[in-house]
Amino acid sequence: MLLVATLLAWFAFELSGVRSSRADAEISDRRSMLVLRVTTLLAFVVAALVSVTVPQAAFARVGAVWLSLPLIWAGVGLRWRSRRALGEYFTYTVQTSTDQPVIDTGPYRWVRHPAYAGMVLALLGVAVLLGNWLSLLVFLPVVMIGVVYRIRVEEAALLRDLGPAYAAYAERRARLVPHLW
Repeated sequence: MLLVATLLAWFAFELSGVRSSRADAEISDRRSMLVLRVTTLLAFVVAALVSVTVPQAAFARVGAVWLSLPLIWAGVGLRWRSRRALGEYFTYTVQTSTDQPVIDTGPYRWVRHPAYAGMVLALLGVAVLLGNWLSLLVFLPVVMIGVVYRIRVEEAALLRDLGPAYAAYAERRARLVPHLW
């Protein structure tokens, strides 16, 4: 029941921001949202197939639920905090404008894309529910294809419109994981 409530709350949270848009911003999405959705769906399909075809890599389902919940909560919490820090600049499509400030507060103090880090963490929590170690090893790289593409699209737009201010900010912070990438 707690898992279902968690997933429904996450879904509602994500839906609440889907229509966010900025009239003064240029859309530079380059279909990155579509790529992200397709790679995420593909990651779950492949992970589920691996889970079924390689049952030897299974681990306890009860443990999977209790491991998945904190991952989902941490990921959604990070996305929520990131969305709050961005305020009006948070959108689901890549949108930037030349008058947009560089946000370096909240989780943006540590990484350039904490909302994506939170998304990956929450999705990984859901993938844990498959209860298969090999599924997790397959899931993460496939999801990361979409996340990396999205980050590259977004950073190109931010560099174009925010210029040296964003370049200086980016020099001092990792993209997704502090001190790593």
